[in-house]
Amino acid sequence: MNITAGSKGWLIRRLGLRREEVGRTALMFLYLLFVLLAYYILKPVSRALFLTRFDASQLPFLYLAMAASGGILAYHYVRIAVRWSLGAAVNAATVMIVLSLLAIWQLLRLDQAWLYYVFNIWVSLFSLVLVSQGWLVASHVFDARAAKRVYSLLAAGAVLGAALGGSFTALVVRAVGTANLVPVSALFVLLAYGCYRLLLQQPGVSLGEVRAAEERPVEFTVGGVARDVGQNRHLQVIIALLMATYVVDTLVEYQFSSMARASYRGDGLTAFLGGFYGLYLNLATFVLQVFLTSLVVSRFGVGGTLLVMPVGIGAAMGAMTVAPGIWAAGAARLIEASTRYSFNRTGMELLYMPLPADLRDRTKAFVDIFVDRVARGVGALLILGLAAAGAPGVVAVSVLTLLACGVWGVLAVYARRQYVATVRQRLEARRLDLESMRIPYQDAGLVRRLEELAGQGEGRQAIYALRLLEEVPGYPLETLAVRLDGSAAPAVRAWLYEAALRQGWRSLLKEARRELDLPPGPALVPAAVYYASMGGDGASAVRGMLDHPDPRVVEAALRAGEAVPAEMEVRMPLERVAALAGQAEPEKRRLAALAYRAHPDAAVAALPELAMDGQAMVRRAAAESLRSLGSRAVPALAACLDERGAHLARRRRAARLLGSIATQEAVDALLARLDEPDLEVLAAILRALEKQRGGAPGLDYAHEPVRRQVSRGARMYLEIRVSLGYLRGGERGPATRLLIRTLETRLLRVIRGVFSLLGLRYPPQDMEAVWRAVERGTPAEMANAAEFLDNILDHDLKRYILPLLDEDRPPEQVGLELFGLELRGAQEALGVMIREGDPWLAVCAMAAAAESGFRGLAPVIESAARGAGVRAREVARAALEQLGAGRSESAG
Repeated sequence: MNITAGSKGWLIRRLGLRREEVGRTALMFLYLLFVLLAYYILKPVSRALFLTRFDASQLPFLYLAMAASGGILAYHYVRIAVRWSLGAAVNAATVMIVLSLLAIWQLLRLDQAWLYYVFNIWVSLFSLVLVSQGWLVASHVFDARAAKRVYSLLAAGAVLGAALGGSFTALVVRAVGTANLVPVSALFVLLAYGCYRLLLQQPGVSLGEVRAAEERPVEFTVGGVARDVGQNRHLQVIIALLMATYVVDTLVEYQFSSMARASYRGDGLTAFLGGFYGLYLNLATFVLQVFLTSLVVSRFGVGGTLLVMPVGIGAAMGAMTVAPGIWAAGAARLIEASTRYSFNRTGMELLYMPLPADLRDRTKAFVDIFVDRVARGVGALLILGLAAAGAPGVVAVSVLTLLACGVWGVLAVYARRQYVATVRQRLEARRLDLESMRIPYQDAGLVRRLEELAGQGEGRQAIYALRLLEEVPGYPLETLAVRLDGSAAPAVRAWLYEAALRQGWRSLLKEARRELDLPPGPALVPAAVYYASMGGDGASAVRGMLDHPDPRVVEAALRAGEAVPAEMEVRMPLERVAALAGQAEPEKRRLAALAYRAHPDAAVAALPELAMDGQAMVRRAAAESLRSLGSRAVPALAACLDERGAHLARRRRAARLLGSIATQEAVDALLARLDEPDLEVLAAILRALEKQRGGAPGLDYAHEPVRRQVSRGARMYLEIRVSLGYLRGGERGPATRLLIRTLETRLLRVIRGVFSLLGLRYPPQDMEAVWRAVERGTPAEMANAAEFLDNILDHDLKRYILPLLDEDRPPEQVGLELFGLELRGAQEALGVMIREGDPWLAVCAMAAAAESGFRGLAPVIESAARGAGVRAREVARAALEQLGAGRSESAG
C-alpha cells in the first residue's frame, strides 16, 4: 500500500497535477480517449463500406453531398446548442448517436445505396458534436490556471484515442467484419458517457448553467464578408490560399481512396484505412507539430511555412504521375493531412495575425462554415470535369493536383509579400500586436521602411521603429544612430543615448557632450549619464552642472553622478543638500531627496521626512532614494510606521515604502507589525507584504506571525458577525444603522486581510481566487472555496479558516469553540466595542447604546470617555444624558 501510494504521489507530481484535480483529469482524459477511439473506428468503416459498395467514380458525388449538407448542419447545430444547457446537450447527443449507430448497423443489412452516403455525412458530424462538446466540458471543469496544467495531458488522451481506434480497427475487423464494428463504436461512446457521468460527481463540477455553445457565436453575412474581401487585399490572399488548400485536399483524398479501393477490398480495406488514419497519420502529425513546425516557422517565416504543404504534395504527385500506386497515393495523403494540421495551420494563423481582431474572427467563422465546403465542392466538380472530358484516371488527377499545387505555391509566395505589406502598413499606424506574431526581418523592404520611420517619424513612432531594429540580428544600429543623432527629435535622442550606453558605443559621445549645453529637455539626463559613464572628461563635465541655476540640469548631474565611480566625487556637498531640504520650493526639496543618495548615512534620517512631503514630486524622489538605500532605510521607516499618534496617511505611506524595499529586513519589519490595531494601517501593511511577496517570493515570510494574525483576524471576524446578528435583530435607529454599516465594512476588510495573510504562505493567485469566491458568497462557490482550502492549508491554519466558511454553523458556536468567545446579546457586544474598539467604532457604539436605552453601559461609556478625544467626549456626554446618567466630570 505504501509503495502504491508513493508511486501515485510521484506520478501526480510528475504530471504537475494537484490532488483535487486528479479525478477530474483522469475522467476527462478517458472521455476524450473513448470519443476519439469511436471516431477513428467509424471513419475508416464508413469510407470502406462506401468504397466496397461503389467504385471510385462515385466519390465526387459523396464530396458534393458532404459539402452541401455539412455546413448547413454545423451552422444549425451551433444555433440549437446555444439554447441548450451543456449537460442536456451531452445527454441528448449521446442518446441520438448511440441510437443512430444501432439503426445504421441494422439498415446496412438492406444494402441501400442512399444509406452509405448518409453514413459518411453522419460520421463527418460525429467529431463536430462529441469532440467539441468534450473540450467545452473541459473548459468549464478546469479554470484557466488548471487548464495550463492539464490540457496537454487531455490532448495526449485524444491523440492516444485516435491511434488506438485506428489500430483496434485494423486488428479486429477481420474477426468481426466491417459492419459489426459500428455497434462496437457505440459501446465506446457509452464508455465515454459513463466517464462524463462520473465526472459530474466530482467535487466542484457543475454544468447546470453552462450553455452547449457560445452565447453569441461570431456573426457574419456572406454579403458583409464579400465586402470585406473586396476591400482588403490581405483577406483576398487568405481566402485564395484556403480555397487552394481544400481543393487539393479533395483531389488527394480522391486519389488515395481510389488507389486504396484498387488495392484492397472489404475487411482488408477497412483494416488498411484504420491503420492509416488512426495510427500513421496521427503519429506523423504529432511528430511534425512537436519537433519541426516551430523550427520551420522561426527559420523561414510565414512564406516558408505555407510552402511546405504544396511543395511536399507536389513532390508526391510527381511520383504518382510517374509510378501511380497505393504507396505514392498514401505518401501524398500522409503529407497532405499531417502538414495541414501542423505547418499549414500554423502558417495560416500567422497570416491572420495582422488583421484587426473583429475582422479576423468574422473571417474564421466564414471559412469554417462556407469556404471549406465550397472549396471541397469545387474539388469534386473538377474531378467530375475530368471524367466528363474523358480523363478520369489517377494520372490525370495527379497532373491536375500538380497544377493546383503550383498555383498554391505562387499564392504562398505572394502571401508572404502581402503579409509584409500589411505588417508595414499597421506598423506605420502603430496598430500592430508585436507580441503575438513573428516579424519577417529578413525582408529588406520592411527593414528599409523601419529605417525611414526612425529618421522621419515623429518621436514615438521613430522610437517604435528603432526598438524593432535593435532586435534584428546583425543589424548595424550604431551606424543609423550616428546618422540620426544630430537631427532627431529630443525623445529619439534620449533613446539613442540609452542604447549607446547599453551597447557600449563611443560614437555618440560628441553629440552627448553638445546635449549638455542645450536647453534642458528629454535627452538631457540620458546624455549626461552616457557621457559621465564613457566620456574621458565625463566626471568633470557633470560636476560642473551641479552649480547650474536650473534644477533640471542639476537633477541630470545628480543622476549622472551615480554612474561614475565614488572616488571621482561627483556629488553635492552635504551642507548644501541639507539646506535644499529646508527650502520652500518643491523643486529644490526634490533635488535634496535625490542628492541624499550620495550621503547614505545622513539619508537614513532625512529621507523618511522628505518621503512624507506635501508635494508629490518630492515624495516620489524620496521614495526612489529610499529604495536605493535598501535595508539601511528600514529602521527609520519602521519608526514612522510605529507613530501611533501620527496622521494615518503618514503611517500608511511608511508601510508602502517598506513594501517597495525587497529585502528580508523590510519583510521582517512588516511581519513584526501584523498586530497593528488600526485596520486601515494593517491593510496598508498587508498590501505592502503582498507587493513584496509578488516581487520577491524567495524571501522568508515567517510562519508564526502569519499564523498568529490569522487567528486574530478569525476571532475579530467572528466577533463582528455575532455582534451584527444581535444588532440586526433589534430595533434600528439611525445610530444603530450607522454602526451596522460600519461593522459590515469592517467584516469584509477583516476577511480580506485574512486571505491576504494566507497569500504570504500559499500561492497568492490561489488565495485571491478563493477570496473572490467568498466575496461573491453563493453557496456553491463557498463550498468550492472550503473544499479547496481543506486540501491545501496546514492544519494549524485550517482550524481557523474553514469554520468561517461554514454557513451551516452559527458564528456564536464557532467563536465559543475556537476562542471561548461569549457575547450574550447586543448590550454586551456594544460594551466590548466601546472598551476595545478603535475611536470611530467606540463612538458609533456609544451612540447606538444610548439609542437602544442600554443603561447598564453608562459606566462603560463614562470610563471610555476618560482620555478620549474631543469628539468622543462629546458623543459620550450626549449618550450619558440620553441614558439619564447625567453629565460626568470625566465626560465634560
